[in-house]
Amino acid sequence: MKKLNILIVCDSVNNQIGGNFISPLRFAEMLKKRGHNVIFLASKYDPGDDITYYNGIKIYRTKPLPLPSYGDFFKVAAPTKKEIDKIMKEEKIDIVHLMIPLLASIRSVKAAKDNNVKIVAHSHAQPENTFYNFPKFFRNEFLYSLEYKYLTWLYKKAEVVICPSKFSERMLKRYCPDLNTFVISNGVDLSRFKQTNSDKFVKKFKISKEFKNILFVGRLNPEKDIGTLIKSVPFILKKEKNVRLYIVGGGFLRPELENLSKTLGVEKNVLFLGKLSDSELVGAYNSCDLFVLPSLAELEGMVVLEAMACKKPIIIANSAASASVDFVQNNGFLFDPENEVDLTKKILKLLEDPKLMKQMSKNSYNLAKNYDINESINKLEGVYYNLLKK
Repeated sequence: MKKLNILIVCDSVNNQIGGNFISPLRFAEMLKKRGHNVIFLASKYDPGDDITYYNGIKIYRTKPLPLPSYGDFFKVAAPTKKEIDKIMKEEKIDIVHLMIPLLASIRSVKAAKDNNVKIVAHSHAQPENTFYNFPKFFRNEFLYSLEYKYLTWLYKKAEVVICPSKFSERMLKRYCPDLNTFVISNGVDLSRFKQTNSDKFVKKFKISKEFKNILFVGRLNPEKDIGTLIKSVPFILKKEKNVRLYIVGGGFLRPELENLSKTLGVEKNVLFLGKLSDSELVGAYNSCDLFVLPSLAELEGMVVLEAMACKKPIIIANSAASASVDFVQNNGFLFDPENEVDLTKKILKLLEDPKLMKQMSKNSYNLAKNYDINESINKLEGVYYNLLKK
């Protein structure tokens, strides 16, 4: 079949932390491996060239609008329609794939329609996630509904909306039942994320094998509720002395979370590793005994899939706004959100039962095989080609 020219509209490419920015990169890399010409339209984060490259993928970088986000500045791409028209013509774009529902996506819709280019939108935004980064006053159903209405207004301009989970699809269809959606998991690269030797990682980060190690991976932001996980550590240590919690990821809450561990007197048992590369992430998963995600809002939970692929049992917050709940199927436990006492019980239940841990590790891997990223790419290619037939 014809190889496609695909324009992915994603404000941040290799500049911000988060699954909504990592997933487009991984999809782009897989599509490129299959021979497609993948191009990004993104924001310019640093002074320099208007065109850059990431692993051989061309990135058109346009003037930014800096907005406060995650304690730093998230730069919203602000291309003119004329700039987008030029890219579409020069690159002979077949498909425009909207990832981040902001200004660049709105203008790309207009340009795509004028150039007779098919539009795919991707559901990467979640109001519950957005407003956890604001004071509690803003966390209410009225504001959630306003964002959902905006999202569906934009998504209706696309021929199809890709949802990373059935949960994500359900949430959108509450506000727009006739939205044309298609569920495609973000997937996990089973050739990369797998059970493997972690000696190199253990040596580099001085991970002690004498301890039972708990792992969290994600942004250090309010919606991830890492505080609850840290608060569970003193309770765990009353029963299990040799336990350490490793926190992987960056975010503006790191100083506050470090202070919390000191206040609780567990700073020697709570270690912050910062942002890691994919190869280092594989080492982190393989050096831990179990994975915990206390997050209160998730559209899927890529890190959960990665942990499962590395044969780790999982413990997930049973939050109504988290799709990750659906991953718990005899491979771990759910716990009451924002409840460190219940979380402690679930962690100890696993740590104190090696036989159960082993069985749940095996179950995790068997479930992860259902989310192979290659199958996700097959489905995405199918969506693209079906649109071009119309």
